[in-house]
Amino acid sequence: MIAHAVNHLWQSTLFAAVIALLAVALRRNGAHVRYWLWFGASIKFFVPFALFVGLGALAASPSSALPASRLAPGAVTVAVDRVAQPFALDLPDGLVTRDTGREFIAAAAASIWVLGVVAIAIMRLRGWRRVRRAIAASAAIELSGARGTVTARSAPGLLEPGVVGLWRPVLLVPANIAACLTPSQLDAVVAHELCHLRRRDTLTSAFHMLVETTFWFHPLVWWIGARLVDERERACDEAVLGLGLEPRDYAEGILNVCRLYVESPLACVPGVSGASIKQRIEAIMSHRSGVGLNLSRRVALAVAAVAALTAPVLAGLITAPLHQEPKFEVASIRPCESGPVVAGGRGGGGGPVFSPGYFVFNCGTLEQLIQAAYINNGEPLLNDAGRPGPYQDETAAFPPRLRGGPDWARTEKYTIEAKAEISTGRTGRDAQPERKIMMGPMLRALLEERFQLKLHRDVQNDIPMYALTVAKGGLKIQPVGPDGGCTPADLSQRSPISLQEEIQLVRRGGKPYCGHGIMGGPVGSAWALVLNGQPMEGVARALSGQLDRTVLDKTGVEGKFIIYLEYAPDEHVNAAMIRAFGQTRGDTPAAASDPSGPTLFAALEKIGLRIETAKGPKGYIVIDRAERPTIGGR
Repeated sequence: MIAHAVNHLWQSTLFAAVIALLAVALRRNGAHVRYWLWFGASIKFFVPFALFVGLGALAASPSSALPASRLAPGAVTVAVDRVAQPFALDLPDGLVTRDTGREFIAAAAASIWVLGVVAIAIMRLRGWRRVRRAIAASAAIELSGARGTVTARSAPGLLEPGVVGLWRPVLLVPANIAACLTPSQLDAVVAHELCHLRRRDTLTSAFHMLVETTFWFHPLVWWIGARLVDERERACDEAVLGLGLEPRDYAEGILNVCRLYVESPLACVPGVSGASIKQRIEAIMSHRSGVGLNLSRRVALAVAAVAALTAPVLAGLITAPLHQEPKFEVASIRPCESGPVVAGGRGGGGGPVFSPGYFVFNCGTLEQLIQAAYINNGEPLLNDAGRPGPYQDETAAFPPRLRGGPDWARTEKYTIEAKAEISTGRTGRDAQPERKIMMGPMLRALLEERFQLKLHRDVQNDIPMYALTVAKGGLKIQPVGPDGGCTPADLSQRSPISLQEEIQLVRRGGKPYCGHGIMGGPVGSAWALVLNGQPMEGVARALSGQLDRTVLDKTGVEGKFIIYLEYAPDEHVNAAMIRAFGQTRGDTPAAASDPSGPTLFAALEKIGLRIETAKGPKGYIVIDRAERPTIGGR
C-alpha cells in the first residue's frame, strides 16, 4: 500500500512538472489555456496512473502459462516497469510484509494524515459557514449587468462580490456596493463575476479544495492552487476587456473593491481580488491579453493530452507480462500414498523432479512446499542460514522458518504433478531458468489457488547469532583479482572434479578450480571447507551452514577471497554436520569430533578472522490461512 501511494505521488509530481513546462511554453497565450492545464494537474492527484496501467494489462492477451520468450524479460519492458513504478515492492502475491517498525511508521503517518485532513476540513467549514450566514442575511436585488443571467443578492457586511454555489450559483454583492462604485465600475465588476459563472469556477475550485484537503502534506498541490487562482482571475480579466469595457473603469472598480471589502474566505467563492493585484492592474491598463492558440499549438496540446491518457495504457500493455502471474497449464494434486509424516519429524518425500515442461513434487507437506516456493525460490528470509527445516523447536538457536497454520500442514503429504508451456527443451544446468519459474512463481500461484494460502512475513529480534569480524592482528589473506584467480579445468575431456581433487590442489598451494564457489567435505580426520572467490558476506553465509547459529558479516572488508579451512567439528558445529562427519568416518555422532584438530574458530583465527557471539533479527513466514486442497486436476 505504501509503495502504491508513493508511486502515485511520484507520478502526479512528474505530471505537474510536465504541465509547468507546457504552461511556460504557452505563457503568451490566453490565461484560460494555462488554467485548464493546471486543472489537469489537479485532477491527476485523484486519478492514479495505475488505473490506466490496469486497463492496458487487461487488454493484453491473457495466458495461463509462461512462454519460453518470457524467461528473460526484455530490457525495454523492465525499464518501462521501473519508470512507471520505481518504488514497487517485489513481493510474491499472497505474501504480505508485516514488520513491526514499518507498521508503526505506517500507523503514525496515517494518524498524522487524518489529523491534517480534519484540521483543514474544519477551517474550510468555518469559512463556508461565514458565507452561508451572508446568504441567509441577503435579499434579492436587480443588477443591470446580471439581469436574466444569475440571481443577484445583496448581503450586509464587508464580503467582496462573489459567485456562491456549485449547482445553483448566485451572485452575492455587498449591500452598499452601488454607492461605492460608479455604474461603469459596477458593470465591469459584475462582468468579471459572470465570467466566473460561465467558466464554472465554483465547481473546479471546489474540486481543487478537495485535492488540497486530501493531499495537504504535498507542497505541490498548494502551489497548483495558487496557479489556478492566478490564471482564472487573469482569464476573467481578459474576458472583460474583450467585451469592450473601459480598462480604467475596470481597474478602478477592482481597486475600490480591494480597498473597501475583504477577500472571500474560500477559493470556491471567486471574487475579483484574487491573484497579484499589481500585475493584473498593469495588464488591464496596458490592455494586455493573451493571443489565441494557432493550429500547431492546438495540435501539440491535443497530442499531449492523448499521450497523457495512452502512455500509461501502453505501459500496462508492455509490462503486463512482468505482473501476470505465470501458472501451470495443467496441475493435479493427490494425497501421497506413503502416508503422513510423524508430527515434529523431518521426513518427507522425494522432493521436486523436473523434465522439460513438467514438474513433480513427490510426497511433500504444505510447509515443505511453502519453503520450496517462497523461501528457496522467492524472497529470502532475513538472516536466514538456510537451515533447519520447519520442525525445529522454537527455543533453538535457529527458529523455525515457518510458523502458524493448521497441524495438517506439517503432517499430511501431497504429490503435485504439473505441466507448463515454458519448456526450452534443455536439461541439466541449462534448464535452471525453467526450474526456477516452475518452483517459484508457478508453484506459489498453485498453492494460493488450490490451498487458499495466505502468508505474511515477520521478524523475531534478539536471536543468538555469531558475528564474523577481523581479528586483532588484522586480516592475513589478500583479495583475489577480477578473474578470481581460479584454475581452469576442461570438463569436456574428463569427469567432474571431485572434492578430494579440489582439496589436494588447494593443499599444494594451488587455486581452486573455476566454477566451484563453495565446497566442503571430510579430509582425513578433519573437515575441509573451500571458498573460491567469495566476498565476506558469502564467507559468513558459508559459515552459517557449518555452525549452529547464523553468522553475520561484520568485517567491513571489501573484495573477494580464496579461503581454505581444515577443522574438527565440535559442539559449535551444527548437528547435521556432526552426523555427516561421523557417518563418513564410520563413527557414531558422539565420537565424530576429533579433539586433537583445530576448531573452526581456531582455523579462522589463523587467517585473521574471528567469530564472536551476537544477537540479531531473524525473519520467518507466518501461515495466516490454509485449506486442504481440491484433489484432482484442473
